Amino acid sequence: MNCASTGCPNLARQVYTATNLETMLEQQMHEYLKHGRGLRLERGELVASSIFDWYRVDFGNDESAVRAWLAKRQASLAELLLDPEVDLRYEYDWALNLAE
Repeated sequence: MNCASTGCPNLARQVYTATNLETMLEQQMHEYLKHGRGLRLERGELVASSIFDWYRVDFGNDESAVRAWLAKRQASLAELLLDPEVDLRYEYDWALNLAE
């Protein structure tokens, strides 16, 4: 489950099974958020993947709900995420992911 662009989460290195699916998805979500493609602080501004904007309904109905969802999962940026005065923008890198 990957679009093959650089902005996507990494491909799993093992097969999803009924017994490992939830664990693997949770682990991959944490890895994606720790990587700059998922969420980062850039010159005092929060930058999140456009995935959180495009699929906003999955994370909450508005930006404050998305911020709260991200804050629960990225403690190092939680204070900034919960501060509505800190800008949050979305971006996505559509370049083909050629990483080996």
